[in-house]
Amino acid sequence: MIKRSILLLIIILAAVVMIRYMADRSVNIIAVYQNPYTAAVIVESLPWRDRDKIAWWRNNEKRLIQRYSLKTDNPRGALDYFVYAFGEGYQPEGKTDRLCFDEIQSPARCIDKNLRMVVTQNRAGEQMFLIDKYRYQVMRDGELQKQPLIEPGDIR
Repeated sequence: MIKRSILLLIIILAAVVMIRYMADRSVNIIAVYQNPYTAAVIVESLPWRDRDKIAWWRNNEKRLIQRYSLKTDNPRGALDYFVYAFGEGYQPEGKTDRLCFDEIQSPARCIDKNLRMVVTQNRAGEQMFLIDKYRYQVMRDGELQKQPLIEPGDIR
C-alpha cells in the first residue's frame, strides 16, 4: 500500500512539473509574414493552456508589432494575426495543402497549416482570440469571455 502511494505521489508530481514546464516555456517566433490585412506568425511552440496563450499575446503584442514592423495600412485599420506552429519546418509545396510564402526564394517555402490561434477584432474594436473550438473576447473591463464556436450545422 505504501509503495502504491509513493508511486502515485511521484506520478502526480511529475505531471505537475510537466504542466508547469509546458505553461512556462518561452515562445520562439520563427518568422512573421504580412499582407495588407493579415499577418502570419510562425512559432516553434506556444504555451499549453488557452489562457497562457492569450497572456503571452497580450504581453508581447506591442513588441512583436514593433520588432517586425507590422503596419495596419488598410481601411479597417487593424490586422488579423494567424499564429501557426512551425511543425516540420519549411517544406516544398507538394500535393499537401500548405501555406506558402512568396518572400522565401527556395523550393522549401511552405509550412503545414497547423493553425494554433487567431487574434482579431470585432466591429466595436474589441480584441478576440480564436483557439481550437472557443472564442475568447476581451471585454471593455479587460476580462475574458469564453464562448464555444458554432460548428457548421449547429442550430442555436
